[in-house]
Amino acid sequence: PCLQLRAVRGATTIAQDTPEAIQQGVEELFDQLIQHHQLKPEDIVWLFFTVTPDITTMSPAKAVRLKYQWADIPLMCAQEPFIEGLPAHCIRVLIQFYTSLERHQLVPVYLNGATT
Repeated sequence: PCLQLRAVRGATTIAQDTPEAIQQGVEELFDQLIQHHQLKPEDIVWLFFTVTPDITTMSPAKAVRLKYQWADIPLMCAQEPFIEGLPAHCIRVLIQFYTSLERHQLVPVYLNGATT
C-alpha cells in the first residue's frame, strides 16, 4: 500500500504536576495512539506537544524519550495560553507520520477529560 503523510492529535489530563504523573499520562496516551494507528518509530516525522501553564515539572517530550527511546525523532513543546474553561493539567500532542491508513481511519485520542 502507498504511504501517505498524515497527522493525528491526542490529549490527556493529569491529576497533579509531578514528573511521575506526567510520565504516566504520556505513556497512557502514547500507548493508545501507537496501538490505534500502528505507529512505528521509522514512520514518525515529528511530535509537537503543548501543555497548559500549570505543567512545569517535566516536559512531555522527555517522558516520550524516557519510555520509547526515540532519540532521532524531532520533538518540540510549547505552553498553551491560559484560556478560561479549558481543562487544567492538560498535555496535547500532534503527531505527523507516514501511514497506509486513510484520513477517515485516523482516530484522535482524548483521555481523562481532555478535549480538542
